[in-house]
Amino acid sequence: MFSGLAALGPTVVLWSQWALYGHPFAPGYPGWESFYQAAFIPHNWQTYPRFLTTVHSPLIFLSLFTPLLLRAWAPEVMGARVVAWSAIAIAVSTFALYLSYIPFDDLHFLRFMLPAVAALFVLLAALTVLVARRLGRSSKWVSTLAFLPAVYIAAAPLELFRYEFTLNSSQRRVVLMGRYLEAALPTNSVIVSFLQTGALAHYTQRPIVRFDLLSADSLDAIVDDLVQRGYRPVVIVDEVFELPDFRARFPNSRHASLDWAPRARFRDTTSSVLYFDLADRVASPSAARPETDVVAFP
Repeated sequence: MFSGLAALGPTVVLWSQWALYGHPFAPGYPGWESFYQAAFIPHNWQTYPRFLTTVHSPLIFLSLFTPLLLRAWAPEVMGARVVAWSAIAIAVSTFALYLSYIPFDDLHFLRFMLPAVAALFVLLAALTVLVARRLGRSSKWVSTLAFLPAVYIAAAPLELFRYEFTLNSSQRRVVLMGRYLEAALPTNSVIVSFLQTGALAHYTQRPIVRFDLLSADSLDAIVDDLVQRGYRPVVIVDEVFELPDFRARFPNSRHASLDWAPRARFRDTTSSVLYFDLADRVASPSAARPETDVVAFP
């Protein structure tokens, strides 16, 4: 019964991939063939352990010793050792899956390791209980030393906590950006974008062109066709995470340079999202261009 119900999830995924991309095993990411390369292994071998250490402190790796301590201190509990080794297998296999994947240098991508992190947390909790019981044989007061890791983490520098607990500012930027664009965009706009397309479609109700799905030589033809049909194409890109890739993706495009002043800049502490009107590219140099609106958050 469990296997039959659990199989529904993969079955729906295979069906949706088939319906969307023509094959049950066809990924929805353009260029996925280059996502896994042996050349990425040295970078990721260092990056993900560093991310784990930064976010969760080096103590998280103590959890890897839990199966050994179970064998030494509780050899009669065979089932616990099986569970512990299974958790180790989950952590190792998760790391192995992303070892040769596209490298990233931002803490947000530690989310790839979430299955491993969950398993390591379970092991670390078990390790804490094991040590507390072991120390408690001498004195119940000594057993409290097992909770020093919690004290250590609580006393850690606050920069990371400030980083994580102020992410709401970037989400607030998305909300205000959406409301700004809903009011500012012409009714016949078509938005060329990628990372922000979900929010843009939700707030503006304008049609979306995903530039990550376009071939290298198709941007200009699509823009020209939209203009001929009475639409006004605009581009909305993240200055740090998208703009360089946008320019590199369309090297021969007359639109992809985006080297004129944007209509608006939505800025927070980490990056800016830029709103370009492609009509401004062909405007006469003597024509009065609108000043860039800046919406900034502390």
